[in-house]
Amino acid sequence: MHTIHLLLQRTPRLFEQDWLSHAFNWKLSDDSADWYESEDMRFSPPHPFRMQLFLAGSRRGWSWCGKSIYGDVYYFPRLKKLDLNSTNVTGDIRDIGRKDFPALERLALPRTVHGGFGYEFQLISDVPSFMHTIHLLLQRTPRRLKEYWLSDAFNWKLSEDSANWYELEDLRFNPPPPFRMQLFLAGSRRGWSWCKKSLYGDVHSCEINWLDSEPHSESSDCEGYIEGLKHIEEILDTIFFKGHLQPPSELEYRRICWKWE
Repeated sequence: MHTIHLLLQRTPRLFEQDWLSHAFNWKLSDDSADWYESEDMRFSPPHPFRMQLFLAGSRRGWSWCGKSIYGDVYYFPRLKKLDLNSTNVTGDIRDIGRKDFPALERLALPRTVHGGFGYEFQLISDVPSFMHTIHLLLQRTPRRLKEYWLSDAFNWKLSEDSANWYELEDLRFNPPPPFRMQLFLAGSRRGWSWCKKSLYGDVHSCEINWLDSEPHSESSDCEGYIEGLKHIEEILDTIFFKGHLQPPSELEYRRICWKWE
């Protein structure tokens, strides 16, 4: 669709407008691995496997849609739950806009989506900007993502294929490298950190990367922040990785291990 948009910008009169409004009748193939069909569509909207284009002034957009047997076109403005975990859908969680699925309260995405449940990052350096974007998404629509998934940061982690990945053979006496992520909420202040559970169940964490500034001492949220921060400090062990906002390099990790032996 992005390529079509660029083509239309260069040659806007190349295609007939009535064809464009129906997106040339483009649709998902019945043979697609993403295709599914329900037996009874009399009382439910059809699956949004067709496409349509829009033009508002000079601004162009598109959406998936489906027509019911009564001729209604659905954009899912009242959809409250979207669970795509059992599909192979692809995309990027950061592309969710302010006006997408305005009534959506719960969203579940598979690991094939950038930022979906269990997604694996290729580079440590990619994570901070990604977390900042997720923070903006949560500020706009705080109820869209399941809270118990959020605390574990959707099980996001560094890929074992990453150039930043390393693993030590003997982890009996030292915490494993902190290659997983977790999110925190203290009052209205959100933050995240790299972490990993040891063989004994302890959660060893890097320092917290805060995404909001600390509440002013006279603000209404200060008390909630202090209580939330106290709880976080009780469950986190940041001693081993003290001073590190991200996983240390393999050489630095070994140096830390030697220091604690």
